[in-house]
Amino acid sequence: MDNGIVQLTLSKPRGSITGVKHHGVGNLLEVKNREDGRGYWDVVWNGSDLDSGIFDIVHGTEFEVVHQVANQVEVSFRTQWDPS
Repeated sequence: MDNGIVQLTLSKPRGSITGVKHHGVGNLLEVKNREDGRGYWDVVWNGSDLDSGIFDIVHGTEFEVVHQVANQVEVSFRTQWDPS
């Protein structure tokens, strides 16, 4: 996704953030890290931080462009929740 100022690259279907560019400056994320270790969406259950809660990285299994117009895009990354 690119708005002319910031370019964001996401993996499909997982939804990991693999690249962030700003005003033409190359990837601001550590490219030496594996693709799934550069940026990610997380959830903390039953607590307010990693020390007191259950931490889970959200890995999508389905990807969809929900809405796209000239100045806006909405993307969806879905996965089946496993209660275990």
